[in-house]
Amino acid sequence: MRYLIVFLLLHLFSGDIYSQSARPSTVNSLSEINARIEPIAEPAEELKGAAHYQGQKYWWAQKVRLEPTNTKAWYNYFQATRLAGFNPQSKTVYPSTQQELQQLLQEMERKCGTQNFEFQYLTYLQESDPTAQYQHLQFAFQLDPNRTETYDDLAAFAEKNGNREERLMVLTRMHRQSVYSAGILQYNRNVLASVDSNGIVFTNGNYDTFPLWLLQEIDGVRPDVRVLNLDLLADEAYRRKQYDALGITEVQTGHPVTDKANYFAALVVANPQVPLHFGLTLDRGAIRELKPQLYLTGLVLRYSPKGFNNLDLLQRRWEQSFDRERLTAQAANLTEQNLKKNYAVMLAVLCRHYHELGNTSATESTREIALKLAGAPSRQVRLQTYFEQNLR
Repeated sequence: MRYLIVFLLLHLFSGDIYSQSARPSTVNSLSEINARIEPIAEPAEELKGAAHYQGQKYWWAQKVRLEPTNTKAWYNYFQATRLAGFNPQSKTVYPSTQQELQQLLQEMERKCGTQNFEFQYLTYLQESDPTAQYQHLQFAFQLDPNRTETYDDLAAFAEKNGNREERLMVLTRMHRQSVYSAGILQYNRNVLASVDSNGIVFTNGNYDTFPLWLLQEIDGVRPDVRVLNLDLLADEAYRRKQYDALGITEVQTGHPVTDKANYFAALVVANPQVPLHFGLTLDRGAIRELKPQLYLTGLVLRYSPKGFNNLDLLQRRWEQSFDRERLTAQAANLTEQNLKKNYAVMLAVLCRHYHELGNTSATESTREIALKLAGAPSRQVRLQTYFEQNLR
């Protein structure tokens, strides 16, 4: 299938702003504050709009005022402040917000001391020096090894440092504590099923990287596939080490984080024999220069300088390799729901393939599943329009 159809479908599926009631001018009671506050999740889990975090920042500040030694209240106050000034595109906090966060930490230290998980973890978030970052992250983990906030970053540090023992320890804890929902693990299992033997897949974030490692290390699923996370590849020493081990020739054009499009355009040319795949979770702009040579083979796009029949391969993987049990079950969280939308892209292509083969039963079943997984009603309408135009 040529790239045009795939990218047209991806376009169909390309922070909400949460209103907050007006802040009263009077002093709030603890009962009112408790009714207003919400635990603040990391942006990797569910990034809401700045207005939501501004509102939560106010209410958590009130909580801290009434309970100045409550470390969990300080933690949520800090996180609300941080995410109110968070730039999702650059994944950084604005400088003015950084100054405010530093002042919050200083006040938290005076009220709560340093020997608590929350202070050490928040200090880790504020640190810029990698050595100091790791020390605070490790200390937070030692203070409370059951808190899952540290797991992703500990696994990333272990991966960058080549510490296989620590990486396995963290992944084992993720597995035991069921950090990832069944649907997220299923999605990532199907990503691995979409990659060629001994293939390499580029991934984008937490939920399309760490579950892959967990499945490979703990469950023994497709250990032949090498997962390369773009954020980790920003570290030149780590990137060089991985590329040397995989026989990938580095290029001097672009950058894997700051200039993805030009970087990948040069990388594939320099490595025509390397089985490179790109997860559907990647920003489309990162691979826009590759579109004529990208072929959908499941939940990934495979680069190939020469054309090949990817539709038969896509069909075999869907029918023989994919885990399809309870695929349309209610998503456990927003992350799982967003990941599942990528099935709709794949199934729309597969549905047209079945239609061209004259397989009416498979056409209707994949069409039904695709519409269920498309997400918002507006996306379902656009996908239905695609089907009406292509299944005549």
